[in-house]
Amino acid sequence: MKHHLKICIIDHNPADANLLKRYLSKLDFWSTEIVTIFSASEALLLSKAQFPDIFFIDYLLGQENGIELITQLIEISTDASFVLLTGFGNEDVIKEALRAGANDYITKRELSIESLDRTLRHLFQRKDSRTKLKQTESKLRQILNSTDTGLAILDELGNFLDINTPFLKLLGLPNREKVVGYSIFNWIKSEDRQGMQEAINECLEKGNLTDYELIFIQKDGTIVYLLLNAMLEIDGNQKKISAISRDITVRKLYEKELKIAKQKAEESDKLKSSFLANMSHEIRTPMNAIIGFSGLLGEDDLDSTRKDQYIEHIKQSSETLLTLINDIIDVSKIEVGKINITKTYFNLTETLHELNKLNSKNLNRQTKLNLELPETPIELLHTDRERFKQILSNLLNNALKFTTKGQIQFGYTQKNGYLEFHVKDTGIGIEKKKTKLIFGQFTKIENAQKLYRGAGLGLSISKKLVNLLGGEIRVDSELGEGSIFYFTIPYQTTLQMNNLKNKEKESKRILYDWSEYTVLIAEDETVNYLYLKELLARTKINILWAQDG
Repeated sequence: MKHHLKICIIDHNPADANLLKRYLSKLDFWSTEIVTIFSASEALLLSKAQFPDIFFIDYLLGQENGIELITQLIEISTDASFVLLTGFGNEDVIKEALRAGANDYITKRELSIESLDRTLRHLFQRKDSRTKLKQTESKLRQILNSTDTGLAILDELGNFLDINTPFLKLLGLPNREKVVGYSIFNWIKSEDRQGMQEAINECLEKGNLTDYELIFIQKDGTIVYLLLNAMLEIDGNQKKISAISRDITVRKLYEKELKIAKQKAEESDKLKSSFLANMSHEIRTPMNAIIGFSGLLGEDDLDSTRKDQYIEHIKQSSETLLTLINDIIDVSKIEVGKINITKTYFNLTETLHELNKLNSKNLNRQTKLNLELPETPIELLHTDRERFKQILSNLLNNALKFTTKGQIQFGYTQKNGYLEFHVKDTGIGIEKKKTKLIFGQFTKIENAQKLYRGAGLGLSISKKLVNLLGGEIRVDSELGEGSIFYFTIPYQTTLQMNNLKNKEKESKRILYDWSEYTVLIAEDETVNYLYLKELLARTKINILWAQDG
């Protein structure tokens, strides 16, 4: 049977209000009658005419405050339930709302059908309990024992005089005999006992205690967070404290998670801000060179030597810019899981010599680059050749960047079905505490004496690519002593170089005869069309060219 609820949504943002309304309408357990209004004044007018069961109230109502509205609505009627909607999850805001009379809160970021269902079930339980409590005093203990509300009676020293079943559960004990006559301080951490004593004193002096947060420790070490409200009663000459508690463990743990998430988000935001500032510099530097030297090429008195130099500068800057753009694209692809891995068999030794030759051009006079191969080199490696080269190039580029003198060594060894590659340098090294951070996105090694070029993406991309290829990456480093980066690639020995060469020769001999087919190339760029036309020329296929839609 569905429970019918009258719900009022108060949110100045129609989009947020409509989203909440749509989620509420999809709840299976509840039949909802929903009214949406957009200001505090409308809410006060509505409440006088017909008071809903539940109010969902946005914390920021334009220039108005949702918490102040809750206070005003409670003065009209205390039967309704109030749920604060907040986009921030700020702990101080949530505390203020709960003190003002809100029954619960939901952060818009965590808004879902499941969270709404839990909230409504919780509110419905509270409402149902209040109704039953009003019916008869004789059912009081039974009702309290069937809810999550803990009830206890203490003397002025903090000893238990009585306790109900939910409170027993909070203490992690099976029966009253284990509690009655014993002090509440037995279940409180020593550092929190002073605060509890002050709370008892406050209740004895003022006659009540409101929303005191208490931490209980059960016998097995489980920590339980309680929200305690208490009232002083005088029975003859004896003072008694009647305390009602609510388990807020889930909420407190959630708040802690929110804090951690907020800290991580702030750290991430700082990293991204630093990355964007650095990226602006990294893009402008090669762009300035490209634009500047391109302009100089137009000079009338330019001799061939200077012209070749300008062209070389433009070429190098273009390659730098292209590498940067490719890194940004790779990061985007990795984040959405769209990066492609194409494994083939290729000659490992030739590839390593190619990388050695390419990177040797970037050495300074005080640095040597050495390729270290095992006595019996591996001929074939089955993995994505281009991604493998990208990983090793990133590590070699870093070694070259951070090593001003000494040597850089790279190579591999064979270990248990894997090839473990290494890049060792005698550069500036990394602090131990930072070695776990350098594989994160946007992270750069900073040095007070020197500014190092780079976007801070290379190691992050390398780690992701190594994982996608089935391996792991790590670093050993000492500040001022240099670094050694290791990464592994799975190794298969089933194919040999001769077999691969034979297959390559066979594939080159394949002739295509598609003369009976026709292909339509829809392409507005002439150079792209001509390239496709040349690729298809040997197939004898009939080509139609459409230059626009």
